[in-house]
Amino acid sequence: MAALLLYGDTERSPAMRHEVPIAIGDGLLFAEVDGRTAILTSWLERDRIAAVLPRAEILEFNELGMRALVEEGKTRLAAEREVVLRAVRQLGIGEAVVPGDFPLALADRLRADGINLTVDDGAVAVRRRVKAGAELDGIRAAQRAAHAATAKRSEERRVGKE
Repeated sequence: MAALLLYGDTERSPAMRHEVPIAIGDGLLFAEVDGRTAILTSWLERDRIAAVLPRAEILEFNELGMRALVEEGKTRLAAEREVVLRAVRQLGIGEAVVPGDFPLALADRLRADGINLTVDDGAVAVRRRVKAGAELDGIRAAQRAAHAATAKRSEERRVGKE
């Protein structure tokens, strides 16, 4: 079965925010393979992610050689792509489903190293439809607020007619 890969930050990517439910402005890799979840991130976010996703395997950019690649002269973006490839390889991923907004340069880098990527927006959308935890709490709070507002407006109309 193909893995799922997402790449981005949780502030602009709804799919990433669904999987990693905290605000993170820097790009990270979310991978689901063989029923396990792994996230590639910076050491700054490690503890925050572990707190909300305690079962996830956390990989760090620097542990996979980010700093060394930059010191060797690679650009930050090229080094980032290389580290993502290293993480994908370490996780044993040879084939993955990605959303249509998966970064093109990163997809090119992974494909150049033999990783088979298939765009499947539907697979990602199905995952986002399943709500749990904080998402359900937010939906319930919004529903309570809507009911309270409707009840108040109804009461105002009823009192206004008397």
